[in-house]
Amino acid sequence: NAVFPTHSCAKSLCDSMKSLGADGAMMSGSGPAVFGLFKDKKSAANAAENIKRMGYLAFVCETV
Repeated sequence: NAVFPTHSCAKSLCDSMKSLGADGAMMSGSGPAVFGLFKDKKSAANAAENIKRMGYLAFVCETV
């Protein structure tokens, strides 16, 4: 992603989500949201709690 060199927190969040079990993680549009795709709600909730401890907002959502 072209924004990662100047916005290391976006890359850090994507990397963190992947290390916490996300199948993939990306920045949404031109930002500032970063999202991860998880196989199940439990994994997503665990990642959200870890990300909150890092000082960021985190929400678990489902597709419709």
